[in-house]
Amino acid sequence: MACKCHECGGYYKIDILVSDNIWEKIKPSGVGREAGLLCPVCIAHKICTVIQDEIGYAAFRLERADNQEKGE
Repeated sequence: MACKCHECGGYYKIDILVSDNIWEKIKPSGVGREAGLLCPVCIAHKICTVIQDEIGYAAFRLERADNQEKGE
């Protein structure tokens, strides 16, 4: 089952967890608190534009869900 992005309208099957304070800054417009769906591409784009403008830079690190580095 795929979800539909509220920003671009595309369908996606990958979930990215975003902290609540970041989500409130990047969520789709017109949705309530802690609501809305964004695909991974739109999440990355909005973080790059919204957060980068706010703090002056953007840095990201992908981690495994269990917080273990590959090979450990």
